Amino acid sequence: MTYQQKTVSQPDKIFYKNHIYLYKKWLFKRYINSYEHKRITMKKKRNLLFILLTGFWALNGFAQLSAVKFNWRNQKDKIEFHQKWSIGTGFNVVDDSADSFGFFKDPSEKGNFSFPLAIYTEFYLNNFFSISGTISSNTYSTGKIIDSNYIIDGDAKYIAGDIFGRIYFRNFFKTVVFDPYIALGTGFTKIGSYKIADNIEKPEEIVEVPATNRLTADAGFGFNFWFTENWGLNLNMIGKWIINKQEYTSNHKQYSLGLIYLM
Repeated sequence: MTYQQKTVSQPDKIFYKNHIYLYKKWLFKRYINSYEHKRITMKKKRNLLFILLTGFWALNGFAQLSAVKFNWRNQKDKIEFHQKWSIGTGFNVVDDSADSFGFFKDPSEKGNFSFPLAIYTEFYLNNFFSISGTISSNTYSTGKIIDSNYIIDGDAKYIAGDIFGRIYFRNFFKTVVFDPYIALGTGFTKIGSYKIADNIEKPEEIVEVPATNRLTADAGFGFNFWFTENWGLNLNMIGKWIINKQEYTSNHKQYSLGLIYLM
């Protein structure tokens, strides 16, 4: 018995070829998604470790300070700020989503919090006015919303330097424990390149955003909460408006929390 070799028609060849292509594409996408999931998981673990170490350091300092007796809390003249310096460090969150309250609505997508270091110093001219400077770093990560679009590729480094004049209202509250202020200033921000799309699941148009340098006018408010005559906790909220407007630059907000020491 002889067998005749079966010939495959041209439409069948195209059909099989397309199925093989789609299968390879599915495998590649599955690999990319798996890799991206592992990378994001590792990044979350690093951020959690950073928060835990910072919290441990702060709690350790507060535990040591709690053994000391303080009787100055309701006496506004017990801490003298005139011609003194303070230094501090902590972490920050950047909201560049183009949503006024984006971070509070959806912190997981609109709050950038990756290696969020903040270092600051302040010189008190007197009990009412001061000059402060801040250096901060962060990262715009894949999956975050920037200017109403999703980052689909690239972890853009965020580096900022800002200088402020602060006006304090401690005498209004008759205490230095709760120490509120308003701040006005200017700054420089550098953000690395990344790719964005309007939909992270099915991106129709991918736009590559180049690295940008931003000059900003800054305004905001915050407060210090003093545990002792020297140690305190600072919470700061700043809005940054673009001075040198250009493509792919926008206003954004930055929130920070840190431990400060009055020298």
